[in-house]
Amino acid sequence: MKNRYIVTPKDKRAEELLDFHEAGDHDLIQLVLSESQFYQLDACGVFSDLNNMLGCLIDDFEDDAITDKLLLEKGLKYLKNVRLKVDSIQKLMEEIISLFEEAIKRETGVYFFF
Repeated sequence: MKNRYIVTPKDKRAEELLDFHEAGDHDLIQLVLSESQFYQLDACGVFSDLNNMLGCLIDDFEDDAITDKLLLEKGLKYLKNVRLKVDSIQKLMEEIISLFEEAIKRETGVYFFF
């Protein structure tokens, strides 16, 4: 089973380290998704909606990042309006929202390693 990671660097230095695959756990705020959790979110259209809205490529076996502040804000607005029927998946959505909020506050980004 493959884990999927969604991470927000804690600061610009951590973001630079992440670009060189040198960031440690202490440099990142991260959410680890199991394959099942990833596929449940994907089936709800969360990632495809973000892709269409923000021009990114968040998908199975892909890595991408959202680093532009305006795109982060647009993505955050979308995510806050999504209501999922399964409580456990809605809880994951709240964690993703938190990563977007932290990225905006810290002036970094949200990175998807799928």
